[in-house]
Amino acid sequence: MKKEPIKIDFHFAGESKIKIRARGWLCLPVRFRKELAKSAKPEEMVALPYTLDQGIEAISMYPREHYENFILKQVAAIKPKAAREAALIEFVHCAEILSIGSSGLFCLPPLLQEIADLKPGAIAVVSGLGYKVQLANEKLWPEKRFKRS
Repeated sequence: MKKEPIKIDFHFAGESKIKIRARGWLCLPVRFRKELAKSAKPEEMVALPYTLDQGIEAISMYPREHYENFILKQVAAIKPKAAREAALIEFVHCAEILSIGSSGLFCLPPLLQEIADLKPGAIAVVSGLGYKVQLANEKLWPEKRFKRS
């Protein structure tokens, strides 16, 4: 039986900086809201902690339909059981459903603020990485990510 490729109708790209407001409120940049509008539930994203290669704690945000239809199905298919359990901890344990307002405003839950050091007053680097959006504290963001010649 041939597996059909996963269809992704959105592509997040680019980078912006935004300030975290009181109680963890922030606004998703317009370019990301336009892509999110292509999903079945444009008012919802799933956020979970993620450790970058440099050991920096960040937040990955997936459109809810992508998280449910792709990420969770991939995790469920992992064998052996011990590896599946480890993936469940990584992709489900701290996952939070975020409600995104029509203006892009959403609140980052306190646990995720703490994990990624994205407390009120901090500047977040918001990066589009294809099927997900990533948030990281600007002060912890690596200076030399990409060198273009």
